[in-house]
Amino acid sequence: MTRPGFFSTALILLAFGVWFSGCSNDDSISGIAEVQPLVVSVSPQNGTKNVPISSSIIMTFNTPMDTISVMEHFHCSGGDEMWEWMDSLQHHGPGHGGHMGRMDHMMEWMRDIELSGEFDWNAEMTECVFHPDTGFLAHTDYMIYLEGDVRSRGGMMMDMHRLQYDGLMIHFRTGP
Repeated sequence: MTRPGFFSTALILLAFGVWFSGCSNDDSISGIAEVQPLVVSVSPQNGTKNVPISSSIIMTFNTPMDTISVMEHFHCSGGDEMWEWMDSLQHHGPGHGGHMGRMDHMMEWMRDIELSGEFDWNAEMTECVFHPDTGFLAHTDYMIYLEGDVRSRGGMMMDMHRLQYDGLMIHFRTGP
């Protein structure tokens, strides 16, 4: 084979390889095969009573997550301020004649009343533990709200639009 023929063949094989690699099920830049991200479990579970005040919140996902998007869209609040926010959401939120501007205002309000804390992730980026800075108060209702704008590590958006308010909402009550 002559040099020009060798280089032409090499270029054709390279082009074919690049085209063929684009046909895989791997839609991400990071090399992670993408599946629709889902919340597999949350602890405490919705409706749990007598949660110890020293508890942490654990969220498990079915695929590695973009940790920053989860932490930015995670909210936990409790007590009277949380109930006031919930009441306003029911009167002015989506599905009740609300406008996007109102929802933006309500999310700013949520950020003002949420608990601060630290997040720990497992090595696979599939499990997140939220440790509230001050712990939980005894005999208090709490809400976890995960907005629907979270993404997998490969960039795929979570399908939360089937849930109320385009997010995941969990309620629990602490014990003594």
